[in-house]
Amino acid sequence: MEKETKNLPDQKQIDAWKKEHGDCFKLTYGKHALYIRSPKLADLERAMASDPKKQKPLNFNRSIMNNCRLFETEGLSSDDKALTGILSKMAEIVEIGEVEMEKL
Repeated sequence: MEKETKNLPDQKQIDAWKKEHGDCFKLTYGKHALYIRSPKLADLERAMASDPKKQKPLNFNRSIMNNCRLFETEGLSSDDKALTGILSKMAEIVEIGEVEMEKL
């Protein structure tokens, strides 16, 4: 796979995204790159509603990708291998806080 680094966001842009959104991630596959922010509660709710019958498991991940995308390289959306690889990483981006529970 060839790597393409031209036209990618620079560190100044990445720092601005981090300041505005908090955690940000870069996912790459060959010449393709996707920059994404951490999902907020509203993004998770939208993603859960995207597949209410739970018949299309990639819908949740695709919704997270689409709603949290900051930048993607041209052609990423039409590269099935890149998309399936990136979609498989969405669960790692969703952070669930550790909560303690005590029965009273």
